[in-house]
Amino acid sequence: MRKLICALCVYPDNCQFIPTSAPIRFMAARKPLTGRTFNCTSNTSTKMLSEATTDSTTDTVGGEVSMGSSFSVFSFGFNLTYNQNWLKSRTVTVSRTITLNAKEVGWYDRGPALQKVTGKFVYKQTKPIEGAHFWIVGNVTVTGPDPANEEGDVIEQSRPMTAAEVTSHCVAL
Repeated sequence: MRKLICALCVYPDNCQFIPTSAPIRFMAARKPLTGRTFNCTSNTSTKMLSEATTDSTTDTVGGEVSMGSSFSVFSFGFNLTYNQNWLKSRTVTVSRTITLNAKEVGWYDRGPALQKVTGKFVYKQTKPIEGAHFWIVGNVTVTGPDPANEEGDVIEQSRPMTAAEVTSHCVAL
């Protein structure tokens, strides 16, 4: 029934999203952002690592809210209630310098800054469906990028290379 109601929200005049909780900001789990870089020299080395990643909106309805007209209804209801726009997605490029000691491998991890809001969709129908003029889908939670924190939680990681990494990445001169 949840997907059906959200699919019916293709006509924004008949559908309304009503938040039932304030937006909650949080950091998602960190994942590797960049590829690994290896310092095969016997000196300290500094390298620039740069990578782009995309944060997208998800929901508990199975993708229906984050796409199409249902998303428009959701983002309008969110904006109307909290006077701020909801980002559907964003692409973030992180460029950082990493300093590695001799025979170290390094990379960056990133935890995206997200926000979530829970609410309900109310669908109003002039002609009754199964005897009802109003259909409500409650406890719909939508998670998406936090516009107040684009970069998120970026952490530099490094460790000594294993013998296998030295063998496979470092060529004797």
